[in-house]
This record gives sequence, C-alpha cells and structure tokens, in this order.
Amino acid sequence: MHEYSMLSDDYFINLNLCTEMTLPSSRDTVLNFFERVQKSFPSMRNFYNRGESGFILEEDKEEIGQQ
Repeated sequence: MHEYSMLSDDYFINLNLCTEMTLPSSRDTVLNFFERVQKSFPSMRNFYNRGESGFILEEDKEEIGQQ
C-alpha cells in the first residue's frame, strides 16, 4: 500500500502546463494544439475557455476518482 493511504482516503496530482510563448488568437491553431495533446493523453477530454486566463484541457473528474 502507498504511504499516502494512511493520510488520506483520496488523493490526486494536479499539473499545470504553462507555455512561454504567446498562443495565437486563431481558434483553429489553438484547437490544433490541444488535439495534439489529446493524441498523447486520450483521457483528457474536457476542453473549455476560462476567459482571459486561458484554455483548459482536463480529464473527467469522476473518472479520476474511480481509478
């Protein structure tokens, strides 16, 4: 058993990827970038815009808890 199981019933890893380059404002270019990421990580299905702070691509939170 993992050492974390003594401290908590549920745990996860949160990873934020920050790019140093400015992303183009063209919607097709941004979608193309996230499609490439999804090919490497197929479980990442939720894509949405968080206003001015950027775009988000993440896994289903319910599925993460079941693993």
